[in-house]
Amino acid sequence: MSVRHAFIRKVYLILAVQLLITTSIIAVFTFVEPVRLFVVQNPAIYWASFPVYLVTYLMLVCCEGPRRRHPWNLILLFIFTLTLSYMTGTISSYFDTKAVFLALGITAIVCIIVTIFCFQTKVDFTSCTGLLCALCVVLLVIGIITSIVLSFQYVSEAIMSLFQSLQII
Repeated sequence: MSVRHAFIRKVYLILAVQLLITTSIIAVFTFVEPVRLFVVQNPAIYWASFPVYLVTYLMLVCCEGPRRRHPWNLILLFIFTLTLSYMTGTISSYFDTKAVFLALGITAIVCIIVTIFCFQTKVDFTSCTGLLCALCVVLLVIGIITSIVLSFQYVSEAIMSLFQSLQII
């Protein structure tokens, strides 16, 4: 049990460092106005982020040897974190700051809750793969439907009509 908790601590420490690096890079792309404008004015920077990320990801997936050796696995993970952060930063430069940090806050809260849950529980979810897969599919579908609904602003119209009806009554 202590070995398992030490492993969980190590994994979540690495995840926290990755989130910190990603947050820092996204902050540069979001808050530094010359950087944000440069990315918006030069879409090639945005489109170049996808192949850079994809090449790094495929290198991690396909090259089994380096990813299983100690110094190389951390180096590759660091490079992967930088490329993912670069891609996410270029994407976030096109969006409103509130939306970017709302997503960041949700991610941080979920990470903290899962970390607390992992340290406090004695339940092992590795035997519940079918249930977890079904829940992930449900979450994916809800996310897709929500993004479609929010992009057409159905929710804001419904809320406005609700407020208008309340004022009439």
